[in-house]
Amino acid sequence: MLCGRLRRADRLRLELGAYPVRVRLARVLVELAESYGQPRRTLRGLDWNRVRIDVNLSQSEFAALTASTTHTVHKALAQLRNDEIITTGCSQTSIENMARLREAALLSVPAA
Repeated sequence: MLCGRLRRADRLRLELGAYPVRVRLARVLVELAESYGQPRRTLRGLDWNRVRIDVNLSQSEFAALTASTTHTVHKALAQLRNDEIITTGCSQTSIENMARLREAALLSVPAA
């Protein structure tokens, strides 16, 4: 357990300097969705591409998680909303397209 925490801390330190805030925020959202997300129910069953994150975080808390300012997180969230990747409201965040969020987080490269 301790080794896992140290690896995660090392990874986060590397990411803080290597990626812009939008990418760091997308990575935080992917991690939250995978850990605490609830898939949307549809007529066909559960849709894991559309996930509600059951952790209510404010913009200042997202700023702390991404080592950035609240203003910068506000702009990054607005970009993700404008791209129809997420929706937000009242400290609630929902992923509308998990595949596109992973692309924004640079976690998967689209096939050519």
